[in-house]
Amino acid sequence: MASSDHRAELCVAWRVPLRRGALLGVVCLLVAVLAPPAAAGQAGCPSPEKMRAQLSGLGLERAARTVKFEMPPPTELYEKACKQIGKPFNVRDGDKGSSVIVAEVPVAAVWKALNDENRHAEEGSTIPVKYSEVIDGTPGGESRLIFQWAKKFGLGRWWVSHVWMSRELYEGSQGRLWELQWENKSDEVDRDVPPMNSVSSDLEPVKFSEGAWLLVPLAESCTLVEYFNWSDPGGGVVGFTQPMIFSKGLRQTISGMVELAEEYRVSANTGPVFKLPDGTPLD
Repeated sequence: MASSDHRAELCVAWRVPLRRGALLGVVCLLVAVLAPPAAAGQAGCPSPEKMRAQLSGLGLERAARTVKFEMPPPTELYEKACKQIGKPFNVRDGDKGSSVIVAEVPVAAVWKALNDENRHAEEGSTIPVKYSEVIDGTPGGESRLIFQWAKKFGLGRWWVSHVWMSRELYEGSQGRLWELQWENKSDEVDRDVPPMNSVSSDLEPVKFSEGAWLLVPLAESCTLVEYFNWSDPGGGVVGFTQPMIFSKGLRQTISGMVELAEEYRVSANTGPVFKLPDGTPLD
């Protein structure tokens, strides 16, 4: 209330003479309207320094990206992502790539987005897949098979992935590290049965693909999202086009997942019964 009283006193002081008072009244109004809002992307997250301090003490080398795929934590991406909330940053090493983004959404919302594959290709989604369906196991469950296909720049691929949650990492980190892994199983399914038989004959299966998603809650509405992908699409994706397509795919996938997570943040869940990485129900 003191600040309101102070503003009222200032207005009185500048009302004399009338012409000047009227002019200054307009100036005050313009200052209020044109004043810049709070820095975008910072309201739900701690300072970059606090986020980096949290990340440094979590043992991020325990994630599959390092233990299974022999890639160190992408600390340079963490640095950039903590400074620019909502922007993805990539790094590549041959067929291996990582993308990191810090998003102003709760970790549970991102987890639901990751585990609701039946929504990944729905109308309006920016996740770069054209079809996505759980073909074995329970949607949102601890382990399942996913069939997906994508087509971009005249090139298309389909794949079947085994997806599972990292219970051991979640429990060992006291709930600070949420991980979802996958590996390609395209050569173990019958393409002549639904839904695989619905794919155009000009789409080839992905030659190789493994990877993991890692989520780190940094505040109630702030989550670091890390997407690691090791893949070989095979076929005609070669030469200078492969790095370009790969890097763009990393950015589009992680950004699209965050966009889907925003929907879970603001709306009631009408999808599957989601579970935490340790198998317990997620409200």
